[in-house]
Amino acid sequence: MTHEVPQNPGNAEPIKEPKFVQMPDHEAIMRKLQDIKALGISPETNSFYGRFAKSLSEREVVGAGLYVAWELAQADTMAQYPPVVRSAVNMSFDRVIDAITPDPEVAEDAKEFRKKVLAETARQAKAAEPKLETLGPEDSLDDFDRFSQAVRVREILRQYTERRSQKPESLQDDNNPYYKQTHRGFFLEDYYGTPLWLHTPWGEFRLRGAGEDFRGDKGEFRKRLDVTAHKPRVDNQMGTFGPIYAVHKIDDVELPDPVERPRSAFKPCEEVNEAWDTLARQYYESKGQTPPPTVVERFALDDEILKARGQSELPINENDIKNLEQLDQFRGQVVKYTQDGGKTWRYTRLDYRDPDYFSNGSFGYRADEEVLPNTQVHSSHALTDERFSNGLVVRPATPGEIHGRKFSYDFNNEE
Repeated sequence: MTHEVPQNPGNAEPIKEPKFVQMPDHEAIMRKLQDIKALGISPETNSFYGRFAKSLSEREVVGAGLYVAWELAQADTMAQYPPVVRSAVNMSFDRVIDAITPDPEVAEDAKEFRKKVLAETARQAKAAEPKLETLGPEDSLDDFDRFSQAVRVREILRQYTERRSQKPESLQDDNNPYYKQTHRGFFLEDYYGTPLWLHTPWGEFRLRGAGEDFRGDKGEFRKRLDVTAHKPRVDNQMGTFGPIYAVHKIDDVELPDPVERPRSAFKPCEEVNEAWDTLARQYYESKGQTPPPTVVERFALDDEILKARGQSELPINENDIKNLEQLDQFRGQVVKYTQDGGKTWRYTRLDYRDPDYFSNGSFGYRADEEVLPNTQVHSSHALTDERFSNGLVVRPATPGEIHGRKFSYDFNNEE
């Protein structure tokens, strides 16, 4: 096949002739994707990779063509998903291109072309954003009154909620500076039709915790905040997000009209976190309260419990369970395990069902973790052949050890 050489008008820099590569057929590309464990993460990502492989099957392409095929496959299969899902897939671009492209030089061309496109896209997006100087006054990160107003919104909301769990919480843990910073004021965002987040100068402030359900009159709650529509609801495969409302009043206190902060002008997360933590401590002190431990501090307390168990347990020995076959007799029961040579031990409740394959190709038993007293996190995991090969050791647990312990998702035993 003859390819047209790009022309170089005038005295411009020489244009590099793109190199072509003959791509494998669809089945061969899918095998290579399987080899690097790109497949099996979810049906949605499998659909994307299938479409991508089909579009390249037995075609002769240049590096730029590989990237264009990637973007078109995403447009066909993932347009309904939030940007964060597509970003997660995009993290695998370099690894996938290296695996499926027979010619490394063309693979490098594809990666370099993608970098240039992303850089230009970012430049255009920044150019389209409003300039900070046109947005008017902004809220200071040190504004205690504005911070207290954000907390007051949560207090009002909790007059309309029912809490199923008494999991400890701290204001320091409930803010995410990576998302939804405002230039000033507040926006209220629904999730599945009920209020969940407040957009603030410090980012995304979560108004309800796990196990806390909105049960009241949404119209009455919104009226107390004098909200107006800002952005419509978005429905996609990941859930129902929004609507988003502008907050103009908290009870009878007037607020400035809220303004979003341009993404490129977000304040550094370290600076925001420091300001938020300082204000949270000031808030607790103003109420005559001792600040509760943060999530980092609670994890550290639970870690001390796990380490203490390691010191009281016998050393790992020949009587311990070190393979999947020995674990079969404990289906539906509580066992304890270590993955760090016995330094720490955890309790977990094995599923009673047969072992199964997981997305990473491993094989084993599903299990629910113990709910530790300080963090009170609910989580599931699996005891698999792969984990045994990486040092997993399991022991039976006695009735005395099990007594009084809570395990994940067993809400009937919540206090």
